[in-house]
Amino acid sequence: MKSNKLFRIKTDTRQLMLLPFGKLKAGRLKFNITKAQTKKMVEKFNQRNKDMIIDYEHQYLKGGTEPIAGFINKVIIKDKGMYGQISKMMPKAQELIGKKLYQHVAPVVEISQKTGEICGIHSISLVPTPCSLKRNNA
Repeated sequence: MKSNKLFRIKTDTRQLMLLPFGKLKAGRLKFNITKAQTKKMVEKFNQRNKDMIIDYEHQYLKGGTEPIAGFINKVIIKDKGMYGQISKMMPKAQELIGKKLYQHVAPVVEISQKTGEICGIHSISLVPTPCSLKRNNA
């Protein structure tokens, strides 16, 4: 699986790849995502008892005024990694995805200050170009 296809989105997408298993890198940061880690992340998501937000270009983090693009209401583990079940996509988001203005998503990961590992996902952003989180084949 090529890194630029990991986080693709189309108008008919109902499950999004949140994190693939294996070695990943984002810039100089390197991570190894295991099934055990993702199980903890699923538990953390379930405990917060609210949907995960899908926004536009990380506006939710920046306090932007851009509306919400959609919501993820369930996080599951499958063969290749952790996925989010889309419960609702707003009409504007569907339109922009359909026009191919947004073809990718980027997870906003939470990193443990204690271990330096990814310990959760804060939100997901629709982005026009592939996210910086890629498979690390080294």
